[in-house]
Amino acid sequence: MRIMKINSFVALLILSVGLHSCNTETPAYERLTTSKEGAQVFLAKGGSEYHYLNTYSREDQTVSAPDSIKFNAGFGALGLPANPINVKLTQNLNAIDSINEIREMNGEAPYLPFPENAYDINQLNLDIPSRSEYSNYATLKYYPEKFDFDNNYLLAISVDDASGYAINPEKRTIFFAVSEVKIIKPGIDLTIMSYGIGSGNKNMQSLAVDINEYNPDLLIVREIDRNTTRSGPSDLPEILSSLIDMPHYIYANGLNYQGGEYGTAIFSKFPINSSSTAMLPTYVSEKGPLGIINVQINEQEQLIFAGTHLNAIEDRRITQTPVLVDSMNNYKSIPVILGGNFNTPPGTGDPYQLLSDQFSFPCTSCPPNFPADNPASYTDFIMFSHPERFDIINYRVGVTSASRHLPVILKVRLEFE
Repeated sequence: MRIMKINSFVALLILSVGLHSCNTETPAYERLTTSKEGAQVFLAKGGSEYHYLNTYSREDQTVSAPDSIKFNAGFGALGLPANPINVKLTQNLNAIDSINEIREMNGEAPYLPFPENAYDINQLNLDIPSRSEYSNYATLKYYPEKFDFDNNYLLAISVDDASGYAINPEKRTIFFAVSEVKIIKPGIDLTIMSYGIGSGNKNMQSLAVDINEYNPDLLIVREIDRNTTRSGPSDLPEILSSLIDMPHYIYANGLNYQGGEYGTAIFSKFPINSSSTAMLPTYVSEKGPLGIINVQINEQEQLIFAGTHLNAIEDRRITQTPVLVDSMNNYKSIPVILGGNFNTPPGTGDPYQLLSDQFSFPCTSCPPNFPADNPASYTDFIMFSHPERFDIINYRVGVTSASRHLPVILKVRLEFE
């Protein structure tokens, strides 16, 4: 019995040693290997996604200071390299060309290579030491002031050689990008609205709801009565002014009617420095109202805002347009926003042809705004002079209306000089 106990003890001891030996064996992923089979070298952070470099502070509106970004190479296999691996890098212009082919097919502007004086790379030879998964770092230093922010730039760095090891095709290249920057100069965002309310409309409460939805800074309201019999008689522009919180306004008469006037009101949230009104001529009693205001945007900046309503019949309208053009020519030294009803399709009708020397149009395929329930034609439009001072944010028509006309809304940024 004693011999059996001794044998059992020896067996347990051998088993215990065996288990301890297995538990201390080097894991496969830590073993050194010289085999190249299944092993790949890659660029860490490499792949199809771009690394966008910080070149411009939108918050401070300043070009960023020179900066740097680091990257390195890696080794992927079951185990660690027994010997050092030298990884040679190169700038890959072919990769940029391939990307640009796709961009051009999609109607996008191609990437430009980084300007030579806009960056430095401290080394293009990296070494993955034995017993290690990653190499030392290469450092890309870049100089934001050397880029033209009107363009997009791309730098592609690829593994060219990896000491005979296979190169991971999906992580062979790392892309650094500099995006086109829309430098926002000091200025102010403005919302401009032109709205035809329809003859005889005296429901100012309903109109105010439509207008307040868009909170315009400058507003043209066409076809509005002042002290006519059908209005009450009431001064509708004055009533509307209080409902939309736009205390500064003028009224341009187009027709003496029912003991009062029928025309166009020009509203502003900014103080009005000066104003003028005129009747654009026709051979009938109803003329084309024209109202012009000079508004004070801030201590330094002024703006001309004008609104009109040309006749719907062409042989009446052709006598009005030259007078309108002459009136606008008096304000060539200052930015002008002109809106209203020109009664022709935007950009193609005679008024637009005559005004195009001074004014720019915010869209080429503009959305129609009349009739409100199924828009197919154009009754309101907004344009501006000095296009270098304006940045278009959007141009649209409203979705609801208290009249048969949907309001037209232009949002722009006026850049200060």
